Amino acid sequence: MSTTVSKTNANTSPLTIGTDPPASPSTHGFSLNHLALVVHDIESMRHFYGDILGMRHIMTYQVSPSYSFVYMGYPNPNPKPDSIDSSTSQFQYQTGEEMYQELEKRHRSELLEFLVVHPRPDEKGVPSTQSKWHQSRIGWFSHLGIVVPDLKAAEQRVRDFDVDIMKGLGDERFEPGSSVARWWGLEDDGRAKDVAEALGRGGMEWGSVLLVRDPEGNVVEVQERS
Repeated sequence: MSTTVSKTNANTSPLTIGTDPPASPSTHGFSLNHLALVVHDIESMRHFYGDILGMRHIMTYQVSPSYSFVYMGYPNPNPKPDSIDSSTSQFQYQTGEEMYQELEKRHRSELLEFLVVHPRPDEKGVPSTQSKWHQSRIGWFSHLGIVVPDLKAAEQRVRDFDVDIMKGLGDERFEPGSSVARWWGLEDDGRAKDVAEALGRGGMEWGSVLLVRDPEGNVVEVQERS
């Protein structure tokens, strides 16, 4: 929604312009990286956000047979000369592969992450995506992701402000039935155990992820920019 304020009616406008001073130097370099949604029909989501709205598929990480992460985002124009194929893309928009190189170093922002809960027959042979729990969470918000230049300093800062810490640095646990598992769309204990085992095998740096809650209980994932 766009709002234009008439100078002659500024005193009666419903719009209030922010008056915050510059941010604390301790937060310089903090940036919003991604928004995560729990989904089950990833092909439809990729079609909507990709084919219709123009986002590009950057990567898929298959954590377990029934769970995966998918990142999408808008490409930047005019990639740097040292991009993968500057001869063909310097004056075009980035490819998914070029965007992935930036994602690896957490230099990307404004991304959309899908936490894909794939069909998995439950004890009664009914696909878990038909369960009341899962149907109520299709397109469900999971978390905000931000990146910071110094993760240990960021953790100390939130501790100094008595922020509710959901998972501190160095904590490698991903327990079935925990609040972390539920926020990641893993109410099903069998699926959560599969993910916990995958995390235990390494490769995802789960211990290097800080999770905190905002005052309304929403989850914020904090990672360090490479």
